[in-house]
Parts: sequence; structure tokens; C-alpha cells
Amino acid sequence: WYTYWTFTCVRGTFCAFKKAGKCPPPHLGRDLSQCAHACVNDNDCPGEKKCCTKKCGRTCVAPFKVKPGRCLKPSGFGICVNFCSTDSNCPKTEKCCSNGCGHNPTQNMHEPCVKHF
Repeated sequence: WYTYWTFTCVRGTFCAFKKAGKCPPPHLGRDLSQCAHACVNDNDCPGEKKCCTKKCGRTCVAPFKVKPGRCLKPSGFGICVNFCSTDSNCPKTEKCCSNGCGHNPTQNMHEPCVKHF
């Protein structure tokens, strides 16, 4: 596992790093009594933490690890129950994928190899 950084330039004057990982959904986490904006972007957060939107405001939080691969597009509507909310909730190499209504652990599909000539 390695951490990578990407640049996002804002108005051509400031380049911000976007840290690896994914922010938790805003409905997860603690309820903030005040709408505090503790950060603006990932640069404002220490270590691997990311600047994420919460129920109200933005704060630095530990990111969810995103497993490699991708989810297939749902073919219809599945059971409207969330058996997972992030890849971290899934065993081994499974990803948390939409079933058309809810989410459930699914064997991920790795990107196919493409030869460039």
C-alpha cells in the first residue's frame, strides 16, 4: 500500500494536495452542535487526514481506504438495505457496491489490461 498525492490548482494561484482515500459519507460520524469549518482543503489537515463535509461544516477526519477495482453498474433494483457503507466494511477484496437501491459487499471487477501500440 502506498500513499499518493494529486494536485488541484485553484484559480491558478494556489495548488492544493488531494490526499489518498475517500471521505466518509456526511451522515456518518459525530453530530456537530456548531457548524464549524475546521478546514478548507486536505492541506489544512495533519498526516493522512482529509478535509471532509460532515452533517454541518467541514472537519479533518481519517479517510476510508478504497480497495482497488471497480463495482459493476447495477442491472436493476436490489434489496433496499445497506449491508455496508464503505469498502472497509467488506471482507478481503470485496468492495461495497450499489445493488440498485442499497449496498452490499461484492466481488470487485479489476480494470482490464489494455495494450497500447
